[in-house]
Amino acid sequence: MTSYKASEIIKALKKKGFQNTPSKHHILLYLFDDDGIQTSIHTWISHDHKEYSGNLLGEMKRELGLQTSEELDGIIKCPLKYPQYIQLLRERELI
Repeated sequence: MTSYKASEIIKALKKKGFQNTPSKHHILLYLFDDDGIQTSIHTWISHDHKEYSGNLLGEMKRELGLQTSEELDGIIKCPLKYPQYIQLLRERELI
């Protein structure tokens, strides 16, 4: 089963247009579109979890508007670039 370090996820999401809002227990990451407007797409990274796998990645996939594990891998491993991700979300009418 695939697992990712929290720091790896944060770094990848920032490359995809996400900006973080740290809090005491979580980091909230919101996606900003190509006009700089905050979208409703967001996810949480807990300060307690150093690595994400299984159900946590499944929940993150849903929050990010993704349908498959391959899409999530594409976001984190970076073959899915920001313009393609924005287009995917627009096609799914999520933004």
